[in-house]
Amino acid sequence: MCEKSLSVEEFLFCGHCFQIWKQKSLLRYYEGYYYVHLYQEPIRSWIHEYKFQGRRDFGKIFAKWMKEAFWECCRRHEIEVVIPVPIHEERRLKRGFNQTEEILKHLGVSYFRMERRKNTEPLYLYSDREDRRKRMREAFDCSLSLEGKNVLLFDDIVTTGTTMLEMKKAIRKKGKPNKIVIFTFSLSERVKIEQKNRGK
Repeated sequence: MCEKSLSVEEFLFCGHCFQIWKQKSLLRYYEGYYYVHLYQEPIRSWIHEYKFQGRRDFGKIFAKWMKEAFWECCRRHEIEVVIPVPIHEERRLKRGFNQTEEILKHLGVSYFRMERRKNTEPLYLYSDREDRRKRMREAFDCSLSLEGKNVLLFDDIVTTGTTMLEMKKAIRKKGKPNKIVIFTFSLSERVKIEQKNRGK
């Protein structure tokens, strides 16, 4: 960020720039979504590098930035089960890793893995809400009953909220949790538009 050369001990960011972004990484809330940053530059570019350019190093950085906010959310809701958004096996093999699981590993979090049945295209490519719902219908399977549990769904970015809605449906087919909390590293402004379109 500051264009200074990194020392041997520094990793992706110099100590000063790292601390600036760590201080900005606060627990925020909007209409059912806990998040740390809005999905805008430079966060947008860093997430893109992380997911699509093989820069797995960013997973460790994101985890360090969100650590306090994540655990505060878990304490506040007495979370018992954490579930990262799953990616389809074909996509995992192509990418080499599941970006949400990678962050949770750096956070030292034990998690339950749901199955993703459909290898869908990124939902932000579709402007029609009903079209996204059709494409995501029955996309997930939850093999475990979470009856009475406090559950946290985790993603690196929530763009429209459709994925989270479908994950909730899959979970509730197996049993009714006490609560389902959504926590994401970054939240798209598009979520606000989706909420308004749903009449919320």
